[in-house]
Amino acid sequence: MILSFALPVMCCLKDGMQHFEDNFMFILPIRSTRNLITAYVRLFHGSKRGSAYVALDTGATSTLLTPSLVQQLELEPTTAPYRIASATGVEMVRGYRLGCMQLGEEKLENLEITAMPLPGQLQLDGLIGLNFLSHFIVTFDFQIMQVRMERIIA
Repeated sequence: MILSFALPVMCCLKDGMQHFEDNFMFILPIRSTRNLITAYVRLFHGSKRGSAYVALDTGATSTLLTPSLVQQLELEPTTAPYRIASATGVEMVRGYRLGCMQLGEEKLENLEITAMPLPGQLQLDGLIGLNFLSHFIVTFDFQIMQVRMERIIA
């Protein structure tokens, strides 16, 4: 089964990433661990740098990072606290703006993110939501266990 979404994305991946510069495509392996599609992203905000282990989450409207990572990057809140519904219940969260998130050699600047704790058993630093994924054509190919992400060039 192949599921394809015309959405954009940027992120830095764990092992197994392939990057095709001629057509701006990334390939992520689908890992069966916890049934999550995961990647490493690089984060930049002013002089602060970091990395995060994240899951691609097509059910999340917003990209989110854990509060400890937001604090490490010294992000300033851009919203008052507000409630969101998540898989673990209703949470009070705040919005922030991240200077840059990088996947491979591709960068997405001024990304709006939400700070929210994640269940410890996920062992994740964040989720990549649709506000990030919408910069790519994303194809989930479960026959060969890959996610292909092709940058949308406007």
